[in-house]
Formats: sequence, C-alpha cells, structure tokens
Amino acid sequence: MSTFVDEATDSVKFVIKRNGEKVTFELSKMKNAILKAMESIDKVDEEMVEKIARSSEITLYRNPSHIPHVDEIHDIVEDRKSTRLNSSH
Repeated sequence: MSTFVDEATDSVKFVIKRNGEKVTFELSKMKNAILKAMESIDKVDEEMVEKIARSSEITLYRNPSHIPHVDEIHDIVEDRKSTRLNSSH
C-alpha cells in the first residue's frame, strides 16, 4: 500500500497540486510560503517558521494513507500560523 508518509524517513511524500497533479511534497516550499507570509506582516522569525512548518507537517501525518491537496495544507498552515503568532504576544 502506498502511503502519504515515508516510514523510512518519517517525512511526507506527496501532495496534490491545484491542477490535480500528484507531486513530491517539499517541506522547504512550505517554509518559504510561511516566511513570505510573515514578511508581509513584518513579523519574521526563523525559529517560528520552523515551528509552524513542523507543527503543520505533524498534523499531516495523522492520516498516512491520505494525500492532501495544497489547499488543505494551506488551511493547516494558516491555523498553525495564527495560533503561534497570537500566542507569542
């Protein structure tokens, strides 16, 4: 059975793009998107970017047979970002 999580490396394997294409998941792309969002509100914090990305990735692990859509990942990241930024005040 092909799963969303690579058990050997404990990392996410795939994501479904908006055009329906299944591609390899890249945590670095998630981190870059989080960083850009933080830059847009002048709250850049590299440590926070890492925490948000890892927290979001852990949430994605909860269903290893499910390949998420990028919009689903976006929603998870937004939730983690707002939770982390609000708690840092």
